[in-house]
Amino acid sequence: MNQTKTTFSPALLKATGKIEYGLTNDYMFRVLFQKNKKALTGLVCSLLHLNPEEITSIEITNPVEIGSSFSDKEFRLDIRLILNSHQQIDLEMQENDYHDWPERSIGYLCRMYDSLEHGEEYINAKPAIHIGILDYTPFPEHPLFYSKNQIMDVNTHRIYSDKFSLYVLDLSQIDLATKEDCFWQIEEWAKLFKATTWEEIKMIADKNEYLTETSNTLCDLYADKAVRERCLDRIEYNLRMKRYEDDLAQKLDDAGQQGQHLLAHALQSVAGGEQHSQHGVEGCVPDQIPCAVFQHHRLRRAGHQLYHPLRTCRHEQDSSHSHHDTVEIDVPHSAADAVGMVRAVVLGDVGRAGRGHRRQGHIREREELSGCGVARDDQRTEAVDAVLQNDGARRDDAAHE
Repeated sequence: MNQTKTTFSPALLKATGKIEYGLTNDYMFRVLFQKNKKALTGLVCSLLHLNPEEITSIEITNPVEIGSSFSDKEFRLDIRLILNSHQQIDLEMQENDYHDWPERSIGYLCRMYDSLEHGEEYINAKPAIHIGILDYTPFPEHPLFYSKNQIMDVNTHRIYSDKFSLYVLDLSQIDLATKEDCFWQIEEWAKLFKATTWEEIKMIADKNEYLTETSNTLCDLYADKAVRERCLDRIEYNLRMKRYEDDLAQKLDDAGQQGQHLLAHALQSVAGGEQHSQHGVEGCVPDQIPCAVFQHHRLRRAGHQLYHPLRTCRHEQDSSHSHHDTVEIDVPHSAADAVGMVRAVVLGDVGRAGRGHRRQGHIREREELSGCGVARDDQRTEAVDAVLQNDGARRDDAAHE
């Protein structure tokens, strides 16, 4: 990397004390690298292991008006750019963990990759890279500071295509930086993003001209009242959404306790019933198990989270590193299918069962649940219904509070 010195601005030289809105604030991150193309170039060079002279052009395709207010709860603060008129890159800073990073990043990457005009040949598809800069560890069982993920053959490790890549920079794992990360000064960028005082900023920024450029621009933007207000807006919005997510998850946990004994009864029926002479275990299972709400440890392995559009799946890690999820599954099928699902839960074959039922649509997508629960003596899991029935409206209320 280029080591040419860039002088600190007079404002940065005078700056002291705590920084309220640093570079982990997604709005500050967004507008800073839009305003200073040289800083953006330096960051991209470090992350993609490029020399500055290899970059002939860099263009942001989704610019925003710096300082302007916004009310759209779906306002996206990722930076989409075209590198050297060919490479598509999506940069995103995310401070809060909503337990959906793999799905979110894949969604962004797929939309970006699918950019061909009607009639264009697939061979002309532009390479697409999504780079997530996170202040949390998306896969706690396998922490990494900086990782590159691609589609590959799981047996031979042959890369299927180099046009489709996901990079993740974990700011909470700087201690795991490799020699290669240090060579490209990625750990210095991470330290700059995490800095909380101007003294720290100046100490780190002295390492190279791109870090200095970034720090000078941060100081300039920090002096802009409108920018600070937008940064505060983002903090408040993220806090509201985080509280909402946690509140919903807690209520589903509570409702799940009520449904526990219902699923347990169904499992006992399968495990302890008499086998039918012709149909084996199916003879002792009701024709349908309309819905089961259950909790199961280690249901989610790294990279295998069951999807639910209403975010009823909650992931936690306790002191023993076991995982705990509350998952809502609809199983309106024959006894054979019910047995398959119960067998998956009892025997731990959750990876295959979860994926199969997701493909078949057994996990409802954006559909209100009515009368769910294991049908036994007219019992229903009203508590879960009550939590989910108005979820869409409550999510909008929380976002626009």
